[in-house]
Amino acid sequence: MDLRLPYYMMYPIPYAFDEDKIQKRDREYLQSMYPATAKKIFHIYRKNATARNMKEA
Repeated sequence: MDLRLPYYMMYPIPYAFDEDKIQKRDREYLQSMYPATAKKIFHIYRKNATARNMKEA
């Protein structure tokens, strides 16, 4: 019986070890594309949503 593995199973994905770095880079890139006005609106929304959830609890 031949126990050779396919090429894709022999070598690990090089990005698997840098997953945190890649996620941080992607998050920073998306945040840089996000408009300043939307950021302000989001903070107001988050504050109101949190207050609403506190009243319900």
